[in-house]
Amino acid sequence: MRTPKVQLPYRYIKGSAEYRKLKSRAISENIFYELLKLYKNKDDVAVSEIGRNYNKLMPAKIDLTVKKLSKAEEENCGAMMSNVIDKNGNTNRFRISIPAEENEFAIEDLPALIHETVHLFDGLCSPKTTKTISKIYAKNLENITNDFYNKYFYCGDSTQIKKVQLPKLKHLTKNFLKKNQKEDRILVLKYMKESLESERSAFKIQNDCDDYLEKIGRGDRPYTFEEIDMAYHFDEKINMLKKMIFEEIFKERFNIAQKKAKTPMDKLKLVLDYCFKSIM
Repeated sequence: MRTPKVQLPYRYIKGSAEYRKLKSRAISENIFYELLKLYKNKDDVAVSEIGRNYNKLMPAKIDLTVKKLSKAEEENCGAMMSNVIDKNGNTNRFRISIPAEENEFAIEDLPALIHETVHLFDGLCSPKTTKTISKIYAKNLENITNDFYNKYFYCGDSTQIKKVQLPKLKHLTKNFLKKNQKEDRILVLKYMKESLESERSAFKIQNDCDDYLEKIGRGDRPYTFEEIDMAYHFDEKINMLKKMIFEEIFKERFNIAQKKAKTPMDKLKLVLDYCFKSIM
């Protein structure tokens, strides 16, 4: 059953994957420029005011809370977006947590809020992404998968990345997949790929917001997207995961083809037909 408070109307989720990414970017940028108006004569705005205005700027009624980071969250991140998920893996609402001193949100932190906004709308504009997340949680795979993802994929330590080159990373990932059921391996790979794609997009848009604040003399850019990309190697890792997804699909369909095919040529045709349709 569709839940209007955690889904956008069809006009926002129709079209190609690339179109939906552009839609996510456009909504996020609009929220940035509208929230920036709150800082016209001040450098800090109350978290409650940010939350009220943020919800007004949503393109549809979404169950979302903007709150101050907890002490535990502050130790691990600068801002974060969370799907609040029930025991069945269904998203009930969304939460964005932001850094704040004396419950005031500083203008220089606004790009970080937009970074999390991109994650929010990457999911809202692509129901398949939200479905992938829900399946991960429904199968209780979130902790082990996130631990591996954060250690080897979403790590900004450039020395660590140089140490773990892509062939080694692929080997580590294959060994990690062996800990999962066969039917869950494609799901886990898609979850990590979609997470990295969203991070790449979020950092790009955050960089644009930092650039704008710097131009109008209201902030200092902490880093460029190029510096982030050199540390994270987004494209290389995403392409590696795409190939691994293809390989897993190939193996899965090859096994099915083996059972269905009557001749070697039948087997080859079934496998090739599916693989060409599965290219991402």
